[in-house]
Amino acid sequence: MSQPRKGGTKLTMTDGAPERRSNNNRKNNNINEFPPRCSQPEYSTGIYGHGNAAYHWADIARASVFIHWGNCALTPVPLRPSTKKRSLSRRRTPTQAFRRFKGRPGNGSFVRWRFAVHGAEPNPSHASPNSSATQVPLGIPVELDGEMVYFDPTFLRDSCQCPLCVDPSTKQKVFSTTSLNPKLAVRSEARLDNGDLRLTWEGDMLGYPEDHVTVLSETFLRARATYRTRLENMRKYEHRRVLWERAIMKSDVQFLPYEEYMNDDAVLYEVLRQLDTHGLIFLNGVPPAEESVERIGLRIGSLMDTFYGRTWDVSYTNQDLTLHQDLLYFADPPHLQLLHCIHNTVAGGTSLFSDGFRVASALGSERQQPPAKILSEYPVTFHYHNAGEHYSYIRPVIELEPRRMSPMPHLAPRPKAINWAPPFQAPMQVLTRTKQFHAWLNQAQKFNYVAGKEDSLFSRRMEEGECVLFDNRRVLHGRRAFEVKEGKRWLRGAYIGGDAYRSRLRVLKDRYGAQEGL
Repeated sequence: MSQPRKGGTKLTMTDGAPERRSNNNRKNNNINEFPPRCSQPEYSTGIYGHGNAAYHWADIARASVFIHWGNCALTPVPLRPSTKKRSLSRRRTPTQAFRRFKGRPGNGSFVRWRFAVHGAEPNPSHASPNSSATQVPLGIPVELDGEMVYFDPTFLRDSCQCPLCVDPSTKQKVFSTTSLNPKLAVRSEARLDNGDLRLTWEGDMLGYPEDHVTVLSETFLRARATYRTRLENMRKYEHRRVLWERAIMKSDVQFLPYEEYMNDDAVLYEVLRQLDTHGLIFLNGVPPAEESVERIGLRIGSLMDTFYGRTWDVSYTNQDLTLHQDLLYFADPPHLQLLHCIHNTVAGGTSLFSDGFRVASALGSERQQPPAKILSEYPVTFHYHNAGEHYSYIRPVIELEPRRMSPMPHLAPRPKAINWAPPFQAPMQVLTRTKQFHAWLNQAQKFNYVAGKEDSLFSRRMEEGECVLFDNRRVLHGRRAFEVKEGKRWLRGAYIGGDAYRSRLRVLKDRYGAQEGL
């Protein structure tokens, strides 16, 4: 088998003959180039590449897709962290830049990889005698969009949706994945006229008849064929975020009629879609009744019943309320908050909203590190200890998505939630690293400054008959002081959990999302 040499030079195989090729010429090192050269069992070849492990893992793992009935062994080597300050563009030889490691590279690891593809048929004699890597079987070949994709048979068996495997009434899986036979084999396979895959099994689980048939749709297979399609499938119910400041929200803000919201599912879906993209929307024409906010919330899902009750009066003071989010001392804070203005004849009391996701994005370099990295790591305790209640929870200011969920894993992960509630912040935990606390304080002050800037704030004096719905895990809210000598101000509020909100959004997107072309 060819091996890389010092100085960035390696040997590859061309028509069965070795050829020296420089690392400077990356163009011809594409894995797609090698199948014709590997189609004969007389020789083996090495395939080399470099890049971010998480972003390219699907391409790495699927290199064998192009080698019909071959075997693939993977030996990745991650980038060794450097203690010296040097330009990222500086070229380094493999011995300078890489070290070996075992197993799959972690998310975000910058790696160089080598594939050893042996022979054209599943014959162990075709493997290199010097190769110590485990041979990985390709699985069941399925042609999708002109490419051959290989699926593990146990995965396909586990995915069976027939009435014997999924109860038709409860839609619950009736067997455990741990019951699968690891030596399961396919007895027969066929592609139906509509592209679906029909399989029968050899060595199926106990209790299943020999003629048990699994049929998997082409759509299902395509959604799980590559890293990118799997990611798209996981995120298919999400909408593209819009990071906003005052000017953008003034242009994009929506005020929808209450009656249409209550009676038209298409309008309800528009409300939920706007909450997913912007995190903020208004209804108008809401009846001036105490129970109206409950009706609005139940249109989405069940309300969160907290120690405040299912619904509650807003504001126990007429003073300024600084930007914050509610109930961060809960293990599972409410996802949506609703505020219905029943009466408002006082002077002042302007409501304030700021996009926490945009603030987090503005604080960091998206291509080099997560936004305000220390804010995503340093623990902050939020608590409520009053009136016979004691709630407490520790979380960072910025919660990040897992990198594997990012559409571009080689960039920094996106914020998943913001946690900002100075009025409910408990004393910090015992400090063992003062330097780290001051680093957090520096970034927290920047966060507070950016969030509260005038051009970051969308402000509105709530009118009677209006109800605002906003994402409590993203949008910071506050209020200017108001006069209490004359007039009356009465707002009624409610909370909705994330599960109820997401469930309704998924159901309605299945019904109306195709009309958007998303």
